[in-house]
Amino acid sequence: MRIITPHRLDGHKDLAQLGDAVLRLILVKDGYQAHATRGQINDTHSGKASNAFLARIGFQKGFDRYLYVNPSQGGTVSDKVMATTVEAILGAVYIDSGENIQAVRSVVAELGLAWPA
Repeated sequence: MRIITPHRLDGHKDLAQLGDAVLRLILVKDGYQAHATRGQINDTHSGKASNAFLARIGFQKGFDRYLYVNPSQGGTVSDKVMATTVEAILGAVYIDSGENIQAVRSVVAELGLAWPA
C-alpha cells in the first residue's frame, strides 16, 4: 500500500477554511442557545471571526514566532497570514481531535473567541 502525502503549496488554507467553519458553528450554536437574535449572532461572528480580531489574538499569543515567513515579505507576518494561521489551528484541532467540537470549543475559549458571557 502506498501512502500519498499531499504537498501544500498554499500553506494550510484548507485547514483555515475548516477552522473558520467550525468557529462559525460554535458561535452560531452558542448564540442560538443564548436566545440571541440573528443580528446579534451575525455581529458576534463578524467581530470574533474577522481577520483583524483573529490576527490580534494570534500576535498576542505569540504565534508569529513559529511561522515561516516568505523572505520577500521582509520577514514580517501580515495580519492576513496571522488570521489564516489562527483559523488553521482551529481546523487542525478539529481534525486531530477526531472532529470533536468540544476540543475546538476549549481552544476557542482559551483564545478569547468564545461567545460573550
